[in-house]
Amino acid sequence: LVEDYQAQGPGFYGPRPGPAIDNLYEASTVIPALAMSIAVLGFVALGHALVVTVRRRRHDIALLGSLGLRPRQLTAIVLVQAAVIGVLALVVGIPVGLVVAGPAWAAATRELGVADDLAGPQVTDMATLAMVVILITLALAAWPAWSASRTRVATALRAE
Repeated sequence: LVEDYQAQGPGFYGPRPGPAIDNLYEASTVIPALAMSIAVLGFVALGHALVVTVRRRRHDIALLGSLGLRPRQLTAIVLVQAAVIGVLALVVGIPVGLVVAGPAWAAATRELGVADDLAGPQVTDMATLAMVVILITLALAAWPAWSASRTRVATALRAE
């Protein structure tokens, strides 16, 4: 098999057969599962942070309501906060992921005899990822935003 690949020209070579290749193949299903688990954990943490923020800032939300903000505007405050967090996560996460992916793949394939060059992400994939992250973030913020818009001014200000 290696001779067939080497016969196709310089720089074109195939993996050396062996248990390391089998291990890499078996890990190919674990890596996406790990990435999804980390993403779910991040979204759970974001949802928790939004709920806690609205609860802790109930007094401030009531004060803004007493100054004339309508429920729709109070909802918008929480949604904008969530969108900013989502955009910041994308702005930091995508470049860090791209920087870390190259050396990680090179380290994983160094002794295997496979090419260590890594294809870059497609623009459409990154745009789809960004849209999905923002939509999930806004969906997570819907309940805390609704809760903020239903804050009773007198009750919240009297409690503080």
